Formats: sequence, C-alpha cells, structure tokens
Amino acid sequence: MSILVVLIIMMLSTDAQDTSIPFLDASSNAGCTSGQTLLENECVKIPKLLKHKVPVYPELARRAKVQATVELMAVLQSDGTVGDITVIKPSGLPQAGFEDAAIKAVKKWRYEPVILHGKPVPVRFKVKVEFFLS
Repeated sequence: MSILVVLIIMMLSTDAQDTSIPFLDASSNAGCTSGQTLLENECVKIPKLLKHKVPVYPELARRAKVQATVELMAVLQSDGTVGDITVIKPSGLPQAGFEDAAIKAVKKWRYEPVILHGKPVPVRFKVKVEFFLS
C-alpha cells in the first residue's frame, strides 16, 4: 500500500487573532494581477513555496487505514521561514497523530518572503494538510 500526502495551501479570510501581523488572503485580489493578492491596500506577490517537507503519515493512522485533514494557522516570517503554528481545525482523531505530523512538516517549509512597501514582512496564513492513503 502506498501513502500519498497532499498539501494544499489555503490563504483564506480569518478571525482576528494577532492583528499586528497582517493576514494574507489570496482570495482578496481585487485590482491585482494574477499571482498577486491585496495586503494592506497594496498588491503583493503570493509567496511561492520553495521547499516543503511532506508530512510523515502517522503509523497508527496508516495501520488503521484512516485519512484526515488538519488546518493550521501559521506565520510566514520575513525571511521565508514558517513559525507560530497552531491547529485551528483538528483531524477529529486526536490519538492518530495527524496534527503533530502536519506541524512538524510545515515548520520545515520555506517560502519566498512577502514584500510590502518594498520590505519583507511577516504575514499570517492558513494551510490545509490532507492525509490520504492510496
């Protein structure tokens, strides 16, 4: 049995959490060109994922043949690293280990930094990590 882990980056609207770090909402591209989004009234390039680590499928979940999705909120730092990761929508299977696997992987991702007003800035974003068995 092979294991396939699908990673989907979602930049969606969100509830206010840390308002000092702006939220990157890729669906809010009014007036921006393709590949850009609106951030604090300026069109910015949607950051490109440069390096991603595929999450390790939790062994217990693999043996039980269960699949799940975990949604995380994270901060893309001005240097392109990812930090301050929290689970905002758990898998619903707390003993399976999906949340830990998703967080460990996303911590190792690297992006192009978001440039706002000519400078790299940190932004909050959501990421959905989907675990599938194939």
